[in-house]
Amino acid sequence: MELKNFVREIADFPEMGRNYKDITPVLQESDAFQECINLLTEHFRDWEIDIVAPLEGLGFLIGAPLAFNLKTGLSPIRRPGELPGPVRWVEFEKELDSIVLEIHDDSIRQGAQVLIVDSILATGNTSLSAARLIEEQGGSVVGFSYLAELKRCRGRLKLVDFPVHSIIQFEE
Repeated sequence: MELKNFVREIADFPEMGRNYKDITPVLQESDAFQECINLLTEHFRDWEIDIVAPLEGLGFLIGAPLAFNLKTGLSPIRRPGELPGPVRWVEFEKELDSIVLEIHDDSIRQGAQVLIVDSILATGNTSLSAARLIEEQGGSVVGFSYLAELKRCRGRLKLVDFPVHSIIQFEE
């Protein structure tokens, strides 16, 4: 199955002159969604992973079934104000905005092997910031996993110290 065929491009979103790669059709088609999760599961099956840490939004929809299949824990990384109780946070620049990510301050035990999961790899800023949150708690980031990667954004270059896996790659 060619998963790339399920991704639609939306012109001039989120601003004029930009084209958005929308992965929600992959999730809407049960065969495509199952194929996505199966491919990720097979890739990571033999890795030593204690926790899957999906990023806010569509990363949750990929990370939760992956964690279930890998029989690991799940520790979501969220936007501010979405997690109850004490949290750790990191602020970073994303294009023209400043973004904050949070994680429960007790969600990653010392030495835990953590796989960070998101829907799309673009610039790598969000992923690198998530890795900082994991490492500040004493966890070890074993890699990053994405449904899709926008190669023109060169995010993989920021993650050069980590294994990076994506199912779909877009050159343009």
